[in-house]
Amino acid sequence: MPVAERTSEPPAEELETAVESVAAVVRAFGSHGFDTDDFDARSLAETCEAWALHLLVHAEAPDVVAPRPGPPRRMWRGVIRFVAERRKAEQRYVVQSQTTLRDAVFAFAHAISRILSGDHGADQRVAAQLGRLRTAVASPSPDELRREVGAAVDAIEAVMQERRERSAKEASELSAKVQTLSAQLEEARRDGAMDALTKIANRKTFDDHVARVVDLATVMGSPASLLMIDIDHFKQVNDAYGHPAGDAVLRAVCDAIARTCKRKSDLVARYGGEEIAVVLADTVLDDARALARRVQAAVRSVRAGEGAAARAVTVSIGAAQLRGGESLDEWLARADKALYAAKAGGRDRVDVG
Repeated sequence: MPVAERTSEPPAEELETAVESVAAVVRAFGSHGFDTDDFDARSLAETCEAWALHLLVHAEAPDVVAPRPGPPRRMWRGVIRFVAERRKAEQRYVVQSQTTLRDAVFAFAHAISRILSGDHGADQRVAAQLGRLRTAVASPSPDELRREVGAAVDAIEAVMQERRERSAKEASELSAKVQTLSAQLEEARRDGAMDALTKIANRKTFDDHVARVVDLATVMGSPASLLMIDIDHFKQVNDAYGHPAGDAVLRAVCDAIARTCKRKSDLVARYGGEEIAVVLADTVLDDARALARRVQAAVRSVRAGEGAAARAVTVSIGAAQLRGGESLDEWLARADKALYAAKAGGRDRVDVG
């Protein structure tokens, strides 16, 4: 049933101006619309025009199934509801489109990383264009991104032509990966991206993200660093205060780390148990070490227990920067080794690997 409208209206002159203004806004919204998955631009423009006529001349509202008895009234709430719902739908469509586009660029970079890893003879012809592509990925301009992706494709095609026989195997493997991409994305959505207890990224999200960072760093020549963080004496917290208190401490520590590592490119994930990993793209080791110290300071504000028995919580941190030609497993092993060195060295400290 239609939403009940207000029974009283402002003075006629003021109401007429307001009606014309709102109708103009609705028409403008319709004239600048675009196609989405569930609504095309033409239908949007027609519906907005119908709402505008409803406001201006009391034409029937688009979502009314049967005329209402009595004198005609403007369905203000219906207009608001329609515009708000369409705007939310457009926002979802744009966010999903941007995510899909960036995923495509990351997949493209992954393919180039694998192709170039076997031969560096023609790399210089591609390097300059890949640098421009790296800048375009971070740009808010879709036109710039599309232009640079097209230019990068042209440069890569020239190199591919020269090494077509050697790249046949890689191209076949990439084709198989593309064919399974849809199923993998659907599986990732089902698995979820967040750890249920701590509300930070889960291990699967970490594994996917850190592999992507290694691919991009290999192609772009950009730095990347990793922090492996362990809560000191966490078992003692559980033994002394109980597991619910231990869960609360773990959540508070994760929240402190997430609030400290707040760049959009930073990923804070629960690696396992009381161990947290932070992936830092475009970050050199000195900056990662400085961030680790800020993480320690933030975590020290967390308390285990209550009252006089409460005690400060500390963490030990291992930091490592990705080295050229290093595999993901080697990078993780160095960061993990640095973490154990920090724990063996007295805890509540940062060691680098």
